[in-house]
Amino acid sequence: MTVLSNDPTGPVPSPEATGFRIDRNVPRALWSAVPGSGLSGLLVTRVGRFEQARHHFIHRHGIEEDILMLCEAGYGFIETDAGRFAAGPGDAVYCAANRPHAYGSDFRLPWTIHWAHLRGREVQDLAGRLGFSPERPVLPAARSPELYTWMREALDVLGPAPTVPGLLLASSLLRTVFCRMLLDLSAAGGGPSVPVSGSFPLEAILRQMETREGPPLSVADMAAIARLSPGRFARHFRALTGYAPADYQRRLRLRKACALLDGSDASLGEIAQLCGFPGAAHLTATFRRVMGCPPRAYRRAACDRDPADPGPGSGRALPDPLEGVRGAGPGAGSPGRAGGARPGTSSRRTRYRRR
Repeated sequence: MTVLSNDPTGPVPSPEATGFRIDRNVPRALWSAVPGSGLSGLLVTRVGRFEQARHHFIHRHGIEEDILMLCEAGYGFIETDAGRFAAGPGDAVYCAANRPHAYGSDFRLPWTIHWAHLRGREVQDLAGRLGFSPERPVLPAARSPELYTWMREALDVLGPAPTVPGLLLASSLLRTVFCRMLLDLSAAGGGPSVPVSGSFPLEAILRQMETREGPPLSVADMAAIARLSPGRFARHFRALTGYAPADYQRRLRLRKACALLDGSDASLGEIAQLCGFPGAAHLTATFRRVMGCPPRAYRRAACDRDPADPGPGSGRALPDPLEGVRGAGPGAGSPGRAGGARPGTSSRRTRYRRR
């Protein structure tokens, strides 16, 4: 990951360009005077809300505070030194202090987020209990409406001119947010016990996806391999790959279609058959939703690209379906949540035009 700025606030586009934004910044003199209160284990230093943040995109080398974001609507991503992770409605996003990171909104389906910068020894402990880690900065932990109510209240009680009582109440509300997420994840079936390696047979499932011909594997088939319920399997798979199982499988088949479009003269009907799609029309519709262009435009771009200048900055590199180059709506298997939001900014997308 290339980090572009060490500015603790990052670049902030104008509200007219990005949607409604409000935030409260707690002066250092205020929160540094609180340690004797007994509540210094978790203190809010900044809190805010950003609605439909279309051009929201931040790069940082790292800041002194931990960051918690709750995605209420839309899609976005976070990138750390462990990789790039998609986020969607009901997801909580966490980044520990002093870690390089980037995050931003999907351009087509921009997220609405509630966020806070936090200090104190309790913050990373609570985040760890939830199951956050550098390898898993996104968890489906923000499903309760009360969480967003408490985040709004924290914003309101700080007000334009924060006071010590307001700071203590806002910090107490954020502690409640963490505890409610812990309760919800536990009630949902284990929460932080989602595995990141070891007993979960990810490689075996991916091999079956890649080699299977004909109809795709169902989630029930994959769950049976992992000896888990379908719902629990889907949560585990997404935690490990960043994609929903059906979306990952669809994108694997599109990757094969891209290779055939680029390296063969096969017709769309033949490619659809080879890649497990019902027909050329279905392939074209799926390709357009995920890749942002029809297959024939992709093939023209493959013919026109300059092999000597393949880098993403050239504007001629071909997109990879498993990098979610073009976001799409939930009707396409939620690629925005499962990976379509990964580019974050329109500058990372390869654009096509009809000729």
